[in-house]
Amino acid sequence: MTADGASGAPRLELVAPYGSQSPVTPWLERGIKLYHQAFLAADLSAEIERLRAQRAKLMLPPTPAVAFGNRHVAFMMLPNLLLIEMIEQD
Repeated sequence: MTADGASGAPRLELVAPYGSQSPVTPWLERGIKLYHQAFLAADLSAEIERLRAQRAKLMLPPTPAVAFGNRHVAFMMLPNLLLIEMIEQD
């Protein structure tokens, strides 16, 4: 299922930096092309704890996101430095 709850087709967002202070600028300077992956989470708190148990670090605690109808989102950094966005499922 996609982050926006659509029919199950993958959703791809192309992101470009808006100035030198953009959050994606350091990633691009290091040659990283995949900024993050997003997943729906039926139980956001449980998923955060599950990933913490696997040595992931909470980068942004659950926060309402206007882009997702004020559902909470959280960002976790995996040990391999992949950033994961988890979106609270309706």
